[in-house]
Amino acid sequence: KLLFCIAIGLFTLIQLFIFTDKQIFKLYHFHINGFVWNLIITPGGIESMGNSSSTILSTVKIIAGFIGLQIALFFIAMSEIGQKISFAMQKIQFKKAFVGFIIRNTLAF
Repeated sequence: KLLFCIAIGLFTLIQLFIFTDKQIFKLYHFHINGFVWNLIITPGGIESMGNSSSTILSTVKIIAGFIGLQIALFFIAMSEIGQKISFAMQKIQFKKAFVGFIIRNTLAF
């Protein structure tokens, strides 16, 4: 169970990082860099941006949404339906990979 909790937490952090990077790029037209990282970890850095209680509430809701999404996806993946979907997708992926391999080898020679 500990491993599952770690997996859920890790993938939630990855999704939050990608979402944050997307939002920063949408607002300021650059990705997370040293300046942004310094702004986040420096005490008072985020407050200097002029955030309010509604900003904090929105952030908490977004984080809770990503955690809920990961938990839901985990339970779907562990359910019987998730196992059937996974098996069907594996068959499809294998067929695509095999066809791609044949095409690449044909074009290479």
